[in-house]
Amino acid sequence: MKVNLKGILTWKPEIFNLSTFSKGLILSSKGIPYFDLDLEEYGARSIATARPGYDHTCLVVECDEIHQEMNISRSDLIDSPKVTEFRKIVKELFTELEASKEYLEFRNLPAEEKVKSIVDYVSQEKSNIQQDDQGFVVFEKEGEQTLLLIREPKYEHEVDALIWKLESMKVLPFKEFQTLAYIGRGKGPDLLVNFQEDEKSELMKYTAIEVELNFYNYKPHGHNPAQYPKVICWDNPSSGRKMKLNSTSKKYKFTIDMDEYQVHVYVLKLMENIRTYSRRELARKGYKF
Repeated sequence: MKVNLKGILTWKPEIFNLSTFSKGLILSSKGIPYFDLDLEEYGARSIATARPGYDHTCLVVECDEIHQEMNISRSDLIDSPKVTEFRKIVKELFTELEASKEYLEFRNLPAEEKVKSIVDYVSQEKSNIQQDDQGFVVFEKEGEQTLLLIREPKYEHEVDALIWKLESMKVLPFKEFQTLAYIGRGKGPDLLVNFQEDEKSELMKYTAIEVELNFYNYKPHGHNPAQYPKVICWDNPSSGRKMKLNSTSKKYKFTIDMDEYQVHVYVLKLMENIRTYSRRELARKGYKF
């Protein structure tokens, strides 16, 4: 029995405009495509699931000798010795295909693309921080050496890193700030901390704090905001802000009046001894890195 297996496996189905009809495994006899066959039933393993999967597959199995074994009204093959032989041959073809060097190289393409993407991304980030106009956050106190902390944050996790550096240096402007847990965005508040704002404030055990890059709006990530109405952010730019911030006696602290509670917003960029300089400006100050 002569059986041919041909078609397309692709990681980019949009290039080939794969329609619903043309996905998976199609039976063709005497030059006419008739109906779909189950990929896994006919021997496909990794192709049918993750590498590259049904939606990225368009294969045609051709066999003229199977024409009389078709039940076209049911879009299936009848039970017969010839169909058993046909199914055995197709499974052997899939085994050979999935063991081939070409297929094994093909299935690794996404991983290779991801590695290349990461390498390119890291290279770009390295290039960015070496630019003369790249901003850096420093701790600058009169009479002490200027300490470079981190580049000016571009992402929320860089704000986390800055908070932890300032916490370890014991220079955050709070009576008590002790990080106990990092929960992370999407699962609840970002940080759980022991927190006391100043000597007149209550010590709050295991209090929840949201961390933001730039404060525009109070978004407690789908949880009850009354449970953790404290935010620490890098900056509070006026452009694009959707909530009114009320100033306080502390230049780095702002409040937002909600219906039943008050949100406190602490801006790292405005805290004492926190400065931002470009690489060029730091070089002029004699700072080399």
